[in-house]
Amino acid sequence: MLQRNEPLTSKPSDRQELAEDFEELLRRRLETKTTWQELIDRVLDGARAYLESGDKEALHTQELERTEDELSAAVDSDPDHAPPSALFALANLCWVRGVARQGTVWGVLNRREAIRLYDLALIKVPDFPRDAMPTGVRTVLDEPDLHKRRLVASHEEAVELLSSAQRTRDRVLIREGIEILRPAITAAQQGSNALPTAWHTLGVAWRLWHEVTGEKAALDEAIVALRVAASGLAGDDPQRANRYQELYAVLCARQALQNDDPSCLDVAITALRTATQALPNDDERRPGWLMGLARDLLALSRRDGAVAPIKEALRVLIEVSEASHATPVDGQQFLTLLADVYQQGGELTGDQTALDAAQAARAAAARL
Repeated sequence: MLQRNEPLTSKPSDRQELAEDFEELLRRRLETKTTWQELIDRVLDGARAYLESGDKEALHTQELERTEDELSAAVDSDPDHAPPSALFALANLCWVRGVARQGTVWGVLNRREAIRLYDLALIKVPDFPRDAMPTGVRTVLDEPDLHKRRLVASHEEAVELLSSAQRTRDRVLIREGIEILRPAITAAQQGSNALPTAWHTLGVAWRLWHEVTGEKAALDEAIVALRVAASGLAGDDPQRANRYQELYAVLCARQALQNDDPSCLDVAITALRTATQALPNDDERRPGWLMGLARDLLALSRRDGAVAPIKEALRVLIEVSEASHATPVDGQQFLTLLADVYQQGGELTGDQTALDAAQAARAAAARL
């Protein structure tokens, strides 16, 4: 038995045996000359094994990871002489791993590394056929402006994480999506046609963060982002109506949390008004959006004691009645809202005709 201070030493015979084993392993390693192509083939075989079987573990075998490390080390140690096919092989493996772990931070990191390696490979072989690369890679690398390229890549990564977070409600994925987008948006040049979409995704991310965490400040961040996203669209952009309606929904959520803030209602009305103006006349959502606008205008009139919102609400409800021929609305809800609007107008102005119209509308609603 060893004493407390007795040094731990091996016997001479043990040291000799270990030395002989090491020398033998070293001799075998030096005698084994693995070619570039052999390493490349092994890496591609590993990616192919997953694509054929769907087994994610095929991408993480010890042999494949050892081969990947060896090929990466060889490329790093002699980048000038490394064949482009080595970079393409490593990039392909990273991309496949990203696909296999889609919707995870690890998957996004592999996707990012794949794009970096494809980019390096294209520097060596500029005429490499673009069609041989994944679509997601081409979308990024075909963009000549580096700031916009970063924005496009970051947006794709964020969308991947947020799509997964919407299903799982995973805070880590939401926060990663936000932190990926923010610096890319800041670095992008103003006027870039990719910015409105990126701002919109950031707004969606902040709203999702609020839904999961309950943080009120997240709604304020969402409002800022969605407002920038909507205002950045051209007047004839087909997404304009949807963007302003999403902004309206977030403003309503913010108003519900802090109903003593008068600005929320005013900004919400402006957003919904813009959304309905951008919506095609034959869109089936139009009557419902107009009904919502009329309700908000009624609330504004009650808050401020103003007649102008009532006049606008009546014009909006006339438009609802015209649009309802194509898309029917709930008659009872429509007549009840019409009665409330007439009642408010009559009380503010003393107009008996408006009060009589309110009574008639309520009677009609009761008969339905």
